[in-house]
Amino acid sequence: MSPPFRTVLHGACLLNGQHPAGSKLARECPVLRRARGQRHDPGRPDAAGASVQSMETRTLPRAVRTPAARRQRWQARQIEAAGGLAAYRQQERERVRAVRRRPPAAG
Repeated sequence: MSPPFRTVLHGACLLNGQHPAGSKLARECPVLRRARGQRHDPGRPDAAGASVQSMETRTLPRAVRTPAARRQRWQARQIEAAGGLAAYRQQERERVRAVRRRPPAAG
């Protein structure tokens, strides 16, 4: 089995989707791929009816979350699940006490 055909400019289209019929380049063209995705997705409006705002939101990059931001969100979810900050702190104290009560591991 041979590897798939890819050009050096994989991910960029210099012809803006205007490929001749039967071209190998048409298979990897990102412009045509987007058009195929819009045509097959029933939940998405067609290209003629798509609003400018929806086009802009599709091209915006996803928000990058740093590890610190992830930890803060995780802790906020834990506090909410525990029923408040005081209950969360009590659970953490109990967890630490339980760890300290464990016998040391034989190593």
